[in-house]
Amino acid sequence: MGYSLFGVRDISLFDYISLGHFLTGFIVGVLILRVMIILKVRFNLFSYFVIGIACAIWWEDLEVVLRFLKANYRLVFDKVFFLFPSYVFAAESWLNVLGDVLMNTLGLLFYAKYAKLKSKN
Repeated sequence: MGYSLFGVRDISLFDYISLGHFLTGFIVGVLILRVMIILKVRFNLFSYFVIGIACAIWWEDLEVVLRFLKANYRLVFDKVFFLFPSYVFAAESWLNVLGDVLMNTLGLLFYAKYAKLKSKN
């Protein structure tokens, strides 16, 4: 099966799960801003994006670990990760992982634009 821009779940650059990644990026953006306000940290747009993209990459890495547990330690996976349906952590192509991170980044960007975020000097 070849790679495509849109369509096939876990293979294409974008699939129907991409909307979930976009929304996750948006929500992570909200959380980053709220934590910065609570901690009284001076807001910096660069830090906002670094933290947000790091969270997206961390999640993709976590999915790899969960897929490994699912494949090799099924009993552990079933007992510890009962909240996740087993189909959630199917194998993904490198193109789909890139698309997931891009959609998270677009969600972050959309929230930054929506909230009119600017760095404070």
